[in-house]
Amino acid sequence: MRFFVGFVTIFAVTCGGGGGGTDGGPDTDTTLVPDDAVSPPDEAADPAPGDRGPGDVQDPGPPPDVPQDLHFQDLLVDNTPPKVVKTEPANGATGVPVPFVIRVTFSEPIRFKETVDKNTFRVRDVDDKPVNGTYTYEEATNTVVFTPDAGAKMMLASPYRVALSTIIQDKAGNGLADWYYFAFSTALPPDMGAYEALAAKYAPVIYQATRKEAPHFDYLTAFDFDGNWKALDNYDAIKKATEVQSFVYFDVVETKSHFFVRYGYFHPLHFGLLGGDAFGNEMAGATVVVAKYPQERPIAVLTYFPAGDQEEVRSYVTEESGIVGNQPPPYYGVNWVFPEAQLFPGGHHLAYVTANTHESCLWIHTMKEHILDQRCQLTEGEKLGLSIVQYVYDGGTADTLKKEDGSFPAAKQDVRYGLRLVLQDFWTRRDQTGTDTLYTLSFSYEAPEGRPGNGLELPSAFLDPVNPESPYKGRPPWAWQWQATTYGDFYVYQFPRGTWFLDPAWFFMKRHRLNADWNWDTKEGYSLDYCFNPYLLIDQRQLDPACKPAGGS
Repeated sequence: MRFFVGFVTIFAVTCGGGGGGTDGGPDTDTTLVPDDAVSPPDEAADPAPGDRGPGDVQDPGPPPDVPQDLHFQDLLVDNTPPKVVKTEPANGATGVPVPFVIRVTFSEPIRFKETVDKNTFRVRDVDDKPVNGTYTYEEATNTVVFTPDAGAKMMLASPYRVALSTIIQDKAGNGLADWYYFAFSTALPPDMGAYEALAAKYAPVIYQATRKEAPHFDYLTAFDFDGNWKALDNYDAIKKATEVQSFVYFDVVETKSHFFVRYGYFHPLHFGLLGGDAFGNEMAGATVVVAKYPQERPIAVLTYFPAGDQEEVRSYVTEESGIVGNQPPPYYGVNWVFPEAQLFPGGHHLAYVTANTHESCLWIHTMKEHILDQRCQLTEGEKLGLSIVQYVYDGGTADTLKKEDGSFPAAKQDVRYGLRLVLQDFWTRRDQTGTDTLYTLSFSYEAPEGRPGNGLELPSAFLDPVNPESPYKGRPPWAWQWQATTYGDFYVYQFPRGTWFLDPAWFFMKRHRLNADWNWDTKEGYSLDYCFNPYLLIDQRQLDPACKPAGGS
């Protein structure tokens, strides 16, 4: 005889040969008989054992043959939790249009009305604030649809996170086995092509000094040069690398009077002077300030680099800019003044980045400003002894420097670099703080009085794979700060951390003793009003007549 799991047999013993219950009610015995089952014996011809005397009981003999293909339907209990089988946007998606709609498809029907709401299906922005909206359910596909309210704040170039609770249940009452998380980032602001063209137009020629025994530690590259966005494996990756592709970061912010074109130089390792101040994931950089009127022309370069426990910003301006008046340059917060043709030959400044320490300097600045100043040291004689990789921008092609015969080249000319956008690579990932991500620590931006952006919570440093306990940190551009290492009578204005990048118009004005005296009618003076600053959520290009398209006249 075969036994079948889940089949329940009920034996009924009756008294007095009746077929009903003891209360005389209707017969409640139900018999389930498969189509191919053998019929039971006729009980009327063969009385129940209780009606027989002891002498009448006979051996019933073997049971009748049971067909081998006899099966009974299992009575199964559903203990299987539902699963998320698809999300739209997908986890890690970038460039998601705004306003977005979120769709989550489950493996089976769910108890939508009873278990889905804003507490179990959570949508949060980069500041961990809830995004309000409505939930609907598509029964045909087991899909929950979240549609943000018309008045919900939708941020471009920003990360969003979705969390699904274990309270969400299928029809049998089984909840998700674990909380389910996914994230995505929204699209960049429109019409960014003109700004990339500006960045290409003023892209620097970079003289990168290298350490001959390990030159690849000084190569310019992208944060994800190893194919991922995990900060803590960059040090090992650069040590094991056999090739390094060449990139420089950029972005552009625009006021009514000026463009601020920023460039970032990323190195996986800051070796330092002797190695004792080494740290990982370093960024230095520069800002080219371009006047829009009466004709577009570059007027200044401000360079940034970490310097031990300090952070330095140096300023070089053109004679034609008029920034330096009848006082010496230090009075105006300026390190040196050059003719425009010398500071911007062919429209491109000549950057010099030191080996090991990666100080962002000028290749043409070979004059010592102060006897105590040990930064950006360079003379014409010293140039002759340097190993230099010269990087140039040429249409966006990114050359790859490769290890050959067991070593990387310490010197090479005309290595082409590609441009990568800070807004896309770093800003859209600004929520990735914590172990095995990008950032560690955070700071609250303290905007100057009356200026936008106050209270922004932002990551202040990259995770450090070299020495996590070191006070020296590689920082994303929005966390850069001018901590002056100047000497003598140099004019210093104290700025909150982040002002250099988040509010460059204010920084440039206060650093150089300028006035906000913009006159739209004459197109003269200096404006603090942004036409485009995505970091402060400002885009007036289509709203303010004074905000012309990038590069326009």
